[in-house]
Amino acid sequence: TEIAPNPVSPTQQAIFSVSAAASMEVQLQIRDPAGRLCRSMTVQIAAGENNVSLPTESLQAGMYAVSLLHEKGVVTRRLTVQ
Repeated sequence: TEIAPNPVSPTQQAIFSVSAAASMEVQLQIRDPAGRLCRSMTVQIAAGENNVSLPTESLQAGMYAVSLLHEKGVVTRRLTVQ
């Protein structure tokens, strides 16, 4: 599970690559360093490798926590916006 490119500029599109054992609906959340929710969206992922586009155009420069919440837990990765 990774985010690329990282760091990213607001004009680029970042991709969260994740693999899943089965199809499922997940919640994608982007939080700022203070823990405030900047963006939240529901995404349907398929079994196998998935690439989820991350909306970065409205994010200010800084570090963010990108979390993928699913029935088996949470996966969180850091994203730097330049």
